[in-house]
Amino acid sequence: MVSFKYKILITLISIYIANTSAICQTGSTEDGVVIFAESNYKGINTILKPGNYLISELQNIKSIQIPKDFEVFLSNKEDFDNESAERLSCPTVEELNNNTSVDGYKIDNIDTSKYKHLYVLRVDLNNEDGIADQDEYDANTCKYFGRHIKNMKELSNQEKEKLIEIEIDNSPDFQGLPDLTQYKNLKDIKILFNVIKNRDESFIKNEFDKIINYIDKVHPLRIIEIQGEIPSYEKTQNGKFFGFNLETLPNIPTDIKEIHLINCKKISNIDFNKYKSLQKMYMYGNTLESATESQWKTMIEQLLALSNKKQAILTHIQLPKAFTLAIPKIGDTENSQLQYFSALGATSVARDAFIKSKKLVEVNLPKVKIIEQGAFNRINSLKIVNIPEVEKIVQFAFEFCDELVKVGDINNMSGNNWIFMPKVKKIGDRAFFTNNHAQKTVTSIILPECEEICSCAFYRYRKVECISIPKCKFVGECAFFDLYSLRELEATSLETISSKAFQFGDTPIRSFKTVNGKKEIDDFLELPNCKTIGSLAFGGNNEHYIKGTDIVKLPKATKVANDAFRRAFLKTIEAPNINNVSQILSISNS
Repeated sequence: MVSFKYKILITLISIYIANTSAICQTGSTEDGVVIFAESNYKGINTILKPGNYLISELQNIKSIQIPKDFEVFLSNKEDFDNESAERLSCPTVEELNNNTSVDGYKIDNIDTSKYKHLYVLRVDLNNEDGIADQDEYDANTCKYFGRHIKNMKELSNQEKEKLIEIEIDNSPDFQGLPDLTQYKNLKDIKILFNVIKNRDESFIKNEFDKIINYIDKVHPLRIIEIQGEIPSYEKTQNGKFFGFNLETLPNIPTDIKEIHLINCKKISNIDFNKYKSLQKMYMYGNTLESATESQWKTMIEQLLALSNKKQAILTHIQLPKAFTLAIPKIGDTENSQLQYFSALGATSVARDAFIKSKKLVEVNLPKVKIIEQGAFNRINSLKIVNIPEVEKIVQFAFEFCDELVKVGDINNMSGNNWIFMPKVKKIGDRAFFTNNHAQKTVTSIILPECEEICSCAFYRYRKVECISIPKCKFVGECAFFDLYSLRELEATSLETISSKAFQFGDTPIRSFKTVNGKKEIDDFLELPNCKTIGSLAFGGNNEHYIKGTDIVKLPKATKVANDAFRRAFLKTIEAPNINNVSQILSISNS
């Protein structure tokens, strides 16, 4: 039976959002709440596990599926608060009291525009307050999540080695973080709702010291998120300055090597010009939230000036989520000493912003939507690029970046050697072009929402074995030229394939479809919606051709160049709407 406390909560909060048409239906999911980008449960869908989400950081939400044993709340407060939240689900108090067995609920036509937070709870009707305990390590994502816990569960040495994120939520009796230095790959720490509420200052500062010791002894973090009222705290340790919730920057020694500012929202007196020995500058959370655009411009100029010189020593810069402007091009990028650049809130990267930055290895841009022309052109050192929200990549953006290892949504894709951009719509001419040395590492290109890939976009990606472009309609000339290793192609919406687009394959190519997250691979190459295929689109020469691709199916094709499959040695072409099948087969076998 549901507790009295939980019944009161349900009674007090509204069941439906204002201006929302709620349709209750039965459904079923397993891992969490599913949000959809379109009404009627269509479009991009994302599974949300229990946790607190900023709506501005989620995809567009038009419909939602809530499985049994889950609850969803919405809030418009700056700091999420259960007491003021609106509950978004259909069961009545009577149903909960009777512990009614239902598979789940679907709600259509949602308007979340006036809310800031979406909070997902796993419900336990036998628990005192109705909220389920949760204490788990996810081996797939290498993340730990705890709710209603006093202590983190003990992880194995292997799990500790792989762990990248710790998230503690709604745990007012939490006894504190463990010794973080044993987690060698940790990147994110999130202390969320009702964890530090009403805790004494000494407890909170002790937690700060654990974070400081990790950064000092292991490496800087990518995200530090601490919700609630926190005391100000500053500490200098081993040539590194740490500041929590500061409003003014103290007199930091000018020979300091690292500065780490955490949730310093109102700080305003920063002058980086005097820190000539600065090697790493990290800002976390809402630091500099009150800064104006002109203040940001001055600070960015100062920081990049400290890195864009032959003798510069500033190698790492992380800008907080409060910086939401375009990343500009400033100074002599060819002499830049930057190795790592992160901007947690930036929305675009300016033309030629990092062009020829010879030492840049990793870029973290989780909110960037547009990468302008040549932004990362000719950076042969660049390996890791986190751009999960990018929608458009303009021409030459990553041209001659021959050493890329992973590009796109790096937090939701395991391993290395892939380009996975879940939201990109268009990739411009020569965006990832490589030539003299050829791209040596990438084996998969996955672009689930991409509609247009322009000329020479992925020229000479010779290690790529799998390409998934299910919504793409146009592939430009030489777009995937020289893909010696291509074996699997998902291109179910492709209408136009330009000349030489896939020229010089060296293995059999099979088409496939992704159904419920699994590949269904054909024994042939089918392009079900393709209408036009240009000259030498899949052509080869005496050395390189798509050996073993015996059957090609083109049910809607109306124009296919005679030499489209030159030296492919096809046995059959099924194309009922074209009259040059015999010529295509003849040239294919010559």
